[in-house]
Amino acid sequence: MTAVKKMAAKKKQTTKRVGWGKVEVDEEQVFKLAQFGCNDGEIASFFGVDRMTLVRHFEQVIAKGHDNLRRVIRKKQVELAMHGDRTMLIWLGKQMLGQKEPSPLIAIQNNYTENDGPTTSINEIVEGWETQTRKALGLPEPAEVSDKVPGEVGTGQDEV
Repeated sequence: MTAVKKMAAKKKQTTKRVGWGKVEVDEEQVFKLAQFGCNDGEIASFFGVDRMTLVRHFEQVIAKGHDNLRRVIRKKQVELAMHGDRTMLIWLGKQMLGQKEPSPLIAIQNNYTENDGPTTSINEIVEGWETQTRKALGLPEPAEVSDKVPGEVGTGQDEV
């Protein structure tokens, strides 16, 4: 038999007999299931074999299928972004470029710094942020807080 025929015969044989009952598992089907996003347990269940048996015989095939799935998804995400999908552009910027949205506190601090000058303290910025948030959510102003502990004895003040 020539070398070409041996390679062709080897290529055609894509099934392996695995497990105690010697179940035939098709390597191409394992690859396709992994490419669809099935995990090891789901693929093993499909063929009726133990998960560890499947992994022992087809670990590289499963990894290749999962890698292919990630590559296809990434390609589609980039295509969507390049066609102007703003949400996808933002998400990819965060995932791939390390971009992030500024914290609301920083945005408020920048706003206060521009309007009030560099003398604004961080406490004033936080109070301003809390006030803006309360107004936006329609919450009432907080009640005045007393330093006196209710029921405290010996302070010389009227008890609450």
